[in-house]
Amino acid sequence: MKMKLSLIGLVMGLCLTLFASCSEDAVETDIQNEGENTANEPVDSNDDTVSDPGTTVTLNASASILSNNGEGLQQWVDGVSLRALNIDGSEGRLVFDTEFRDHGFGVGGARWQQIDYYVMYQGQEVNASEKIEIFFDSPVQNVVLTVGMMGANEGHQDGETGKWTAFNGNGAKIAEGVLGANDSMLGREVKSVENSYGTYPIALSIGDPVHSLQIEATGFGYGEGEPKNVNSYDNDSGNKENNSDFNLVAIRFEYR
Repeated sequence: MKMKLSLIGLVMGLCLTLFASCSEDAVETDIQNEGENTANEPVDSNDDTVSDPGTTVTLNASASILSNNGEGLQQWVDGVSLRALNIDGSEGRLVFDTEFRDHGFGVGGARWQQIDYYVMYQGQEVNASEKIEIFFDSPVQNVVLTVGMMGANEGHQDGETGKWTAFNGNGAKIAEGVLGANDSMLGREVKSVENSYGTYPIALSIGDPVHSLQIEATGFGYGEGEPKNVNSYDNDSGNKENNSDFNLVAIRFEYR
């Protein structure tokens, strides 16, 4: 009887040892896998992302994220949303612009389905732009915007241009800068997409944590140029002026 009990105890001890070993291996594997997901490597996806500090994320513009005809706040991914603003600052309609070679987010209803700047709009002098705003639930840094349909020589020697403004969690402006082929990380002669009209990655110089961004166009040549074909430019909106316009192709950032 004692021998049987000893044998049973020995078998149970071996089983417990094997179970503990297997459990330790499983936990270690889970930790390694979790580490691989947050090891500061880019997440190139429009699916839900990880917002752990140090995680780098790339988001591409896509028609698939649009809802409610692009009106109101649109969720790009979990924790990142965006919306469009009209020339007068009212809430606009975010669209996925595919009219020309470079596809990206724009604003519906003005000259094209892009982010358009106007001196004259619907018969009035406005000197204003449509805008796209991007909101981050968690603060980010090291932001790179990729813009499309930005002509390096269109309308002015500095071409089509825009500007960006960054805000903190209280909505206060913390930084601003310009967008143009001259500001590309690759140089004005190199486009990030072969055969594109003007696709350029532009790094934003921001020292503080960013909670939101506003992207808009300026007049040709950083506002130094004049609009072209005034009162004769043919487009669906009926606003007869050609000026800077571009779209938002992608954004890359790192969670802070």
